[in-house]
Amino acid sequence: MREILLSMLLTASLAATISAQAATGQGTEKSEIDPMVGTWKLNLERSKFTSDYPAPKSETILIEQQQGGVKVTADPVNFRGKPAHVVYSLMFDGKDYPVTGAPQDSEFGFGNASADTVAVKRIDARTVSVIRKQEGKVVSTQKIVISKDGKVRISYWKAKNAKGEPITWMTIFDRQ
Repeated sequence: MREILLSMLLTASLAATISAQAATGQGTEKSEIDPMVGTWKLNLERSKFTSDYPAPKSETILIEQQQGGVKVTADPVNFRGKPAHVVYSLMFDGKDYPVTGAPQDSEFGFGNASADTVAVKRIDARTVSVIRKQEGKVVSTQKIVISKDGKVRISYWKAKNAKGEPITWMTIFDRQ
């Protein structure tokens, strides 16, 4: 169950990063840098976790602009102090893109599975929708909203716990 939380946080961070970039226009034909590109740090005090998804010790996400999309690098440390390093690139076209380095053990993931693909779609200028899958099956969804001033990224998560019951939580990242 705790593995689910850490994996979700990791993917949330990645998705949030991607969402933020998508929301600001990154990955489009614009030449300016998306205001969400940069380094983000999890704000544990403002984030809301559940008993099914305990708060990690920390997480930092680096989002880099690249042609047509973004590259996301996330470095979470789960509630037990176990670190991970996750990297992926994607475009905001709703297609599945592979995730590299997502933990596939009992410390991370949704149930016993972490995400091996992520798909992101822009909803509006500051909002994106994220779907994470493992072996083609949806393991979590996420809505990421970037604040108007570009300093805060809020992610609303939905998944299922080990019993198959729906769970929700919210993560907040501050721009560094």
